[in-house]
Amino acid sequence: VVVYPGAILTIQPGVQVQFDNGTGLEIRGELIADGTTTSQIVFTSNNPTPTKGIWTGIQIRNQLGGKASFKWVEVFYASTAISVECCWSGGPANISNSKFTNNATALGGYAGWTMYVDNSTFINNTNAVTSADKVITNSTFQANDYGLNATERVSVCASTFTGHQKVALYGGRGTVKYSTITNNGTGVQGF
Repeated sequence: VVVYPGAILTIQPGVQVQFDNGTGLEIRGELIADGTTTSQIVFTSNNPTPTKGIWTGIQIRNQLGGKASFKWVEVFYASTAISVECCWSGGPANISNSKFTNNATALGGYAGWTMYVDNSTFINNTNAVTSADKVITNSTFQANDYGLNATERVSVCASTFTGHQKVALYGGRGTVKYSTITNNGTGVQGF
């Protein structure tokens, strides 16, 4: 499904959006997916026995003007749950109070502008966050293979990383402040 430039797709609280295998959502216009604390929006596979990466995810096509808002959203079983495309056009694409579970990658790509992620949870993904240009605050990373993997220009504050099979934070150029990193294969590793 493609949302073209100039178009706005608004998904109401409580809606569950299900995708066939190998399909996804491409945003060239604007996506507003703002759920509520009691009525989250869910993006997932329609396969009765889904696996990580079975549907492609939501791609924000910045060069074509794509932008998005995600609040109280849950994303399951995507290849890359939310990805942003380089560079510098479009945006923003910000995320708050959301949950990413059983995805190959939860957040990927980079835009040249900063994606803000606040109060979100990343559980049992292969990679919770990859690439660059993200500021993450007040978030929980638990039992992923990698919390942050091959990241640059990613800053983390007041977040928790626990139970990662491989590395909690693997990357370069970024800051980590006021965070807890415990019981991981490796806590912090630079490249």
